[in-house]
Amino acid sequence: MLATIDNLQFSLPMVTATMKLVIIWRKKSDLILVLNMIADDWLKAKTDEELHVMIKHTQNARVINIFGYIFMTIGYSLLVFPPIFGISLRYMTNTTNPVKILPLH
Repeated sequence: MLATIDNLQFSLPMVTATMKLVIIWRKKSDLILVLNMIADDWLKAKTDEELHVMIKHTQNARVINIFGYIFMTIGYSLLVFPPIFGISLRYMTNTTNPVKILPLH
């Protein structure tokens, strides 16, 4: 059971990221329309209050994106670099012989 959870822990994020990428590629024309509408909205004349609100929300979104990229970088680093130095973060017990660890991990 623990090996199944361990395998899902590594494979589910990869599957969801791949699915998101495929969906974005397939819906590229719709995404371009939305981005063009956003750009047109930014270029329209606005009052100072509207401009202040838009800039405030943009700064909040930027901070959220920066933290997201930081967490992604940390997660990628924890997934890639420890195995280079011989440290495994995965559950490596052999179910047929619990004393001996699996040789290929």
